[in-house]
Amino acid sequence: MKYVLAIIILGILILVHEFGHFVLAKKNGILVKEFSIGLGPRLFSVKKGETRYSIKALPIGGSCIMYGGIDDPGEEEEDPDSEEAKERAKYLEGRSFNDKSVWARIAVLFAGPLFNFLLAFVLSMIVIGFVGYAPARIVAVDEKSSAYEAGLREGDIITKYNSNSIHFGREMFLEEYINPIDSEDDVIYLEFVRNGEKHSASFNAHSYDKIALGISYQADSNEAKLYGVVEDSPMDAAGAKEDDVITSINGVEINSGADLHKYLEGFELNENESISMTLKRGSEEIQIDVKPTLLTYYSSGFAFNTAREKTSPIKVLEYSFWELEYQIETVYKSLVMLFTGHISPTELSGPVGIVDVIGDTYDEAASQGAFVVVMSLANITILLSANLGVMNLLPIPALDGGRLLFAFIELIRRKPISKEREGIVHFVGMVFLMALMVFIVVNDIKRW
Repeated sequence: MKYVLAIIILGILILVHEFGHFVLAKKNGILVKEFSIGLGPRLFSVKKGETRYSIKALPIGGSCIMYGGIDDPGEEEEDPDSEEAKERAKYLEGRSFNDKSVWARIAVLFAGPLFNFLLAFVLSMIVIGFVGYAPARIVAVDEKSSAYEAGLREGDIITKYNSNSIHFGREMFLEEYINPIDSEDDVIYLEFVRNGEKHSASFNAHSYDKIALGISYQADSNEAKLYGVVEDSPMDAAGAKEDDVITSINGVEINSGADLHKYLEGFELNENESISMTLKRGSEEIQIDVKPTLLTYYSSGFAFNTAREKTSPIKVLEYSFWELEYQIETVYKSLVMLFTGHISPTELSGPVGIVDVIGDTYDEAASQGAFVVVMSLANITILLSANLGVMNLLPIPALDGGRLLFAFIELIRRKPISKEREGIVHFVGMVFLMALMVFIVVNDIKRW
């Protein structure tokens, strides 16, 4: 099922992207020779009017081949003096992509990413309309922290965190992930709303000691599943593995991620004390003894909401816009972290990784009914659509952004760069992209 869902979602993303190019090309009088979903040999095609519509073998791309564009293979050779050739030349006159003004070409190139952003916005309205949004509401404040002393209280709605505007709890999560607190000397600035009144506070980070097991899990999951085990950590040394499910700790039954979180938050470690755990690995039950370490952590001193709640139709529209901005910002900041070395290139995901994520999302949501499955997959599609839009706007040869760069250079120079030189640059870019795709797919397969 996950393969079918992945093909459907990827197909929708590509269809919308290429349809954006198609609509603006038609609007500007450019001849579209072929509109296709997929790459490689044709599985099915039909010609309607002047355009051939095709479905191709590899569902990892698509194309909108315009007369005179970079992807256009050209016209079949024929006698230029024949009546058919003259009629064809007359018919094609002024309908080439390159015959159009630079602004028309910019509009056609930008339309693909724009339509991906529009799809993400529409899906955001559907998701937020049905299940709501997650306001950045403070749900707990540590009474020993500077945040409490500064006046922060449960129920306050955060609107600004340091220099970043905040609309969702996830934006807080993103900022804490990208710029983690690593010292109690770090100063946190907040703006928040309480009972309709605006307030601000500035305070130092909070330090506390906590046991370290070396695992990652989801506190809102319906089982205490290990999504990761850190190498050489206490859990790794005890023999725990990724995808194991914790079912009990020291005789206390653990039925969910929330149970695990609650237990670990309230656990006090004595020196040299071990924890007895029961793990479920497939159909097997395993007993392990873990010797956790005690580490000093730093935090803001408060916890914030990530659960969704319903809102008014006007707010649905507003928060759908902020959702789109959040998704675009997430992709942009992830790229910055990649180029600055904070994220390893081996963490990039391609088609195999996307299929895996879609499959995991489906498996997690399936037990909760069709509605949850649809909303969960819509959320994944929002993320992927925004991602596709941003990536295609990067000034990389062979992508829309690379072609837009040449168009803007033409605007500045007031004359185009020769198509032969531009074609060579895009060919080199395509070779680079194919090599990158191979690298990503190999990494996906290794992780899988």
